[in-house]
Amino acid sequence: MSQIRIKEATTDQLKPMLVNCLRDLLEKERSSSPGNDQTGERQHEDGDAYYLVGSFGNIEPVVRRLTLIEKKPIFVLACSCDDSFAEDRKASSTEDLYKRARGVFGAFDVAAITIVRGGQSQKFSMDDLKSVETEVIEIVFPEDNVYKDKYLVRGGKTYLVGCARVGYFDLEPGEYRIIIEAHHPAKEQLDITEFNVDVSYVVNVIHKVVQTKTPTQQISR
Repeated sequence: MSQIRIKEATTDQLKPMLVNCLRDLLEKERSSSPGNDQTGERQHEDGDAYYLVGSFGNIEPVVRRLTLIEKKPIFVLACSCDDSFAEDRKASSTEDLYKRARGVFGAFDVAAITIVRGGQSQKFSMDDLKSVETEVIEIVFPEDNVYKDKYLVRGGKTYLVGCARVGYFDLEPGEYRIIIEAHHPAKEQLDITEFNVDVSYVVNVIHKVVQTKTPTQQISR
């Protein structure tokens, strides 16, 4: 396997991708959010990238399967933390949101992406991944949102900030296993419980197929 490197990108290039990724995770109902996906059928993409995400916390490993066309990079969300006025009722300003989001984000002691191909593997740990933080964004939680039970978040418009460690890759055609691992312990002072992510993607990257028109046969009479 040729060595895989994290694709060069500036923070300003990655910020809108992180926003897009968080919107797809949070603005969908629980039944359709890719963070709750068990198979890979909810994988999201746009004109910039394919998006691979972990979960909202899982103990038993989750395996998702995808076939992707080799035409754009893969954005992998290794770990993230977001805070909004809908969730954080103690927050009175966006600075309060950033303070809590950064605090919880800093509690992660594991955040890693491992890419396996043909029996060889490369692991990208916390120091290898890019740290990205959003601006304050407007977001609309659906009524049956992913935080409804855990954080008692109601549906509606609010403001949110997010922090993440991400990997950004170009992968040549082939079969891969992409493993996302994350963990932070319980922190009473941050009012957070232990959190664990163990998600694998079995990914088949294929060449882009260019269809050509068959020349029309002319029949002389």
